[in-house]
Amino acid sequence: MKRILLVILSVMIALYLSGCREKTKEEEFNDIQKTLNSVMTYTCEADITVKGNKSSKSFKAKHMFKNPNKYIAEIIEPKENEGNKTVYNGKQAYLHNKQINQHTILKDFEISGEEMLFIGYFLKNLNTTEEVTIGIDKIDEKDYLTIEVDIPGNNKHRKYERLWVDKKTHIPYKLVIFDDKNNEVVKVIYKDVEYNVDIQDEKFTIK
Repeated sequence: MKRILLVILSVMIALYLSGCREKTKEEEFNDIQKTLNSVMTYTCEADITVKGNKSSKSFKAKHMFKNPNKYIAEIIEPKENEGNKTVYNGKQAYLHNKQINQHTILKDFEISGEEMLFIGYFLKNLNTTEEVTIGIDKIDEKDYLTIEVDIPGNNKHRKYERLWVDKKTHIPYKLVIFDDKNNEVVKVIYKDVEYNVDIQDEKFTIK
C-alpha cells in the first residue's frame, strides 16, 4: 500500500513540476503560430514610420484585413492626408484621395509596398518560408516572441522583417522591416488589434 501511495505521489509531483516548467521559445512559437493561423480577419490601428536617408515620415492608418489577401487601409494622420483610402480585393485596388475627391483603379497593385505593412502579409511569408528565426524580447515589462523571415523578391532595401508578438495574448505589437545592411527602414506599431471580426466581402467591392 505504501509503495502504491509513493508511486502516486511521485506521479503527482512530476505532473506538477512539468506544469510549472517554462515553455521554450520553440514551444511558444508553435502556440503563437496556431493562434495566428486561426485568424481569418482582423482590424487594428497602425502607427507607421518610414525611414529615408535624410528624414523619416510617420503616419497613422486603420487596417482591415481578410484572409488571404484582401485589405483596406485608411489614413488617420497626418491631417492633410486624413481619409485617403486604399481598398484591395486581391486582384486590383481602389485608391481614393479625399482632399481632391479623386479615385483611381489600379491592376496588379500587389507589387506596391503597402501590403508589407499588414500583419496578414507577414503571416503569408511565415507560412511559405523554410527559414524562420525566433527570439525573446522584453519591452516595458512585457514579454514578446520575435519572429523573423525573409521578404520575397530579393529587394536590398527591404530584405527581411521581424514581428514582435505578445507571449500572453498572442497579439502582434510591432513589425520592423530591415534592409540588406540590417538598417531599420520601416516600423509599424499595432494598436487595438481584434481577431476574427465580421468583415463582409462587400467592403472590398471595386466599381
